[in-house]
Amino acid sequence: MIDFAGSGVVHMTGGVTALFAAKILGPRIGRFYDADGNELPEPHNFPPHSVALQVLGTFILWVGWYGFNPGSTLGISASGYADVSALCAVTTTLAAAAGSVSAMFTDMIMTRKHTGDTEYDITMCMNGALSGLVGITAGCSVCEPWAALVIGIVAGWVYIFWSSLLVQLKIDDAVDAIPVHLGNGMWGCIATGLFASPGLVANAYGTENYGWFYNWGMGNGSGKLLAVEIIGVLFIIGWVGLVMIPYFMLMSKLGIFRVDPIEELVGLDHAHHGGGAYVLPPNPPKPKPSGSDDEEEPPEPEEEGKGVIISNINYDGDVRGTESDEYVEITNDSKSTIDISEYAVVDFNHHGTPDETPGSTFVFPTPTVLKAGESVRVYTNEDHPEWGGYSFGSGKAIWNNKGGKAVLMDRDDNEISQFVYPVLTEAEGKGVIISNINYDGDVRGTESDEYVEITNDSKSTIDISEYAVVDINHYGTLKETPGSTFVFPTPTVLKAGETVRVYTNEDHPEWGGYSFGSGRAIWNNKGGKGVLKDRAGTEISQFVYPVEKSA
Repeated sequence: MIDFAGSGVVHMTGGVTALFAAKILGPRIGRFYDADGNELPEPHNFPPHSVALQVLGTFILWVGWYGFNPGSTLGISASGYADVSALCAVTTTLAAAAGSVSAMFTDMIMTRKHTGDTEYDITMCMNGALSGLVGITAGCSVCEPWAALVIGIVAGWVYIFWSSLLVQLKIDDAVDAIPVHLGNGMWGCIATGLFASPGLVANAYGTENYGWFYNWGMGNGSGKLLAVEIIGVLFIIGWVGLVMIPYFMLMSKLGIFRVDPIEELVGLDHAHHGGGAYVLPPNPPKPKPSGSDDEEEPPEPEEEGKGVIISNINYDGDVRGTESDEYVEITNDSKSTIDISEYAVVDFNHHGTPDETPGSTFVFPTPTVLKAGESVRVYTNEDHPEWGGYSFGSGKAIWNNKGGKAVLMDRDDNEISQFVYPVLTEAEGKGVIISNINYDGDVRGTESDEYVEITNDSKSTIDISEYAVVDINHYGTLKETPGSTFVFPTPTVLKAGETVRVYTNEDHPEWGGYSFGSGRAIWNNKGGKGVLKDRAGTEISQFVYPVEKSA
């Protein structure tokens, strides 16, 4: 068997090992299946960490291959060694370049045919170069330069075929090591059995076993070297499988082969190596035009919905025994998975200071991870496994009707979110208020534009679930007619400065879609007022509209 620098014994061995390992290990979370184990319509592609580093790494390997292939002569001074080493350098270069171009342009053509878009994939280009390098490694000393180009071109195709095959088989190879090393390790050995030149074989090995194409051209059709190369490929697969399959299965059985799912979601940098590998600086400010006297524009405020927030507090008041349904809800309002291990939820009382009583602070255990859009709840004194199973373990209600706020602190004790719930008797302008009533009079059929407007006039998010808007007539009494009271459904939350409207008898989705469902006008021209009541029935805001006087 001719395997000059190790397409088989080096690269195939590693590639077969990777194949068995990937199969036994299983795919990454979210690659082929969703969280419930259902197959995804299309496999999820994880974006590369850094294409720039990928290119740099590929060229480092390419340069290193000149030590790998020409260096396998193990000498330079003896007669003929320099010629062999020089040939290895030439064929290595040509095969790598051909593989790079072949993989990138073939992928471009296939993508354009499939989607109509023309894309030049740098990953295909780099892995194609590595495929050409692996493919020429076996025969670099016995193949002509023209044959090296052919081997490189085919190597790019072999890489694309194996990469697609693994996806079809749902074998997750994060960096396509199997297509590069196994697929092209096999191709390199077989290519040597096809393209080994008689003169070059004699120069490097002193034998007469050369490639089948040359034998066929000479009329004898002997495929001895090709057969030996194929046998060598099969032997490597069998030997590696015999050694590595039991090894990987034992590791899997012992639970030491794959990390915990939580650690996988957090990332091994954080879970096993003490933190992220990179601290990326913020984007530098854009330079102002030369000679500009304009004042520097202030930075844009960070938009809501970019991290972990307190999204809701459900409170029952401070009556002992009514706190079983009390909770504070934490939501990952970003598009990424976030580790909230050691984050703390702290109760600040209505005086604005942290509550020091036991059970007023909860710290998330390690590890605790929230996926994008996921929510957990921390209940006052009960565990609810369907919401994470977290509890303050408090013997009394935490979130009472005297007002206050919950604060979410990160593991460095920095405040990252707060949720203020209202004092039930607070003055207007300090929480949720009725900010306007638009009325058309009491003529039937003219009430389509009637509404009462509710605004969160604070700087925090407030839960207005079960709050009621009530019509008080011009006599100062509560109207008893149907359609005179509206109760906000659960959940209804107003962000700071946000406004919703409750229309008389029409739904307006752009304003929340709320309606009294009244068959007649509510807010008439005789005067009256709208009253906003919280879920305990306490009046927290009112809006008086004037009596219209005739001219």
